Amino acid sequence: MGPGARPARPAGSRSGRHRRAAVRPARPAMNAQEVALTGAHGVRLAAIREGANPEAIVVFAHGFLSDKHALGRFDRLAARYVEAGYSTLRFDFSGNGASGNAPITDERRTGDLRAVLDQVETWGYQRVALHGHSKGGSISLRARDPRVSAMVLTGARTAPVYYDWSEHLPADVLTGIRTRGRGRSPATGPRAFHLLTQQSLDDFATLDTREILSAIKLPVLLMYGDAPHDREELLLAEHAACGMRYLSPESRLLIVHGADHSMEGHIEEVADHGIAWLRTYCPA
Repeated sequence: MGPGARPARPAGSRSGRHRRAAVRPARPAMNAQEVALTGAHGVRLAAIREGANPEAIVVFAHGFLSDKHALGRFDRLAARYVEAGYSTLRFDFSGNGASGNAPITDERRTGDLRAVLDQVETWGYQRVALHGHSKGGSISLRARDPRVSAMVLTGARTAPVYYDWSEHLPADVLTGIRTRGRGRSPATGPRAFHLLTQQSLDDFATLDTREILSAIKLPVLLMYGDAPHDREELLLAEHAACGMRYLSPESRLLIVHGADHSMEGHIEEVADHGIAWLRTYCPA
């Protein structure tokens, strides 16, 4: 399938990965500190800072309707990075998790990430890495921030993907977007809803592979699963393979065998690869 192909409906439920699943209890963090940051549009961003390294930090960027815990996966990954000697920062994009309310768009998220990196710079870190998942991986690429030394991305979208949104969002949400310009998608955890606009949906189909990837001059590790039932993840991996020629020579594409888009059940393997990558390109 090429970049214009429509992925099959994600397995598991009608709404697939775009509807927020019930939040699992987060793993307690060691030496973790809740901090409040400010996004690019003045929205309060909830965050967790962890680790004792004053020079090297890994900043996490979560998926579309997710949050800084990512159903506990980011908590486990952060713990592994801290054990490897890094500090970490997990935050909720505006409109997600415990952050302030705002429409969810790529433009806002890119601004949020850059604003977070501004804050990280004031803390005095000399080496910064990004760990992004799914939409968070795409936003990490869009931000193309020169202060970042390396990226570890899982399930990142590197080319346009076209969805039949009626298979992923409730009808009343789509009606609200069509008639009022905004729809409220039910959420769980600290917020009642995610605020979506037509731009929220259009962003998935508006990514110029060459423009985005050729602007990235740092080493990027891209990881994808190859679970046969997850046709969308296979499509994302195919897109990434086609786009590798635009990335730096050091960048790599790695397949996590048996994993689906969530990487659930393979988090330790993802952590192993991520830590090895950062030890080379963004040492603690």
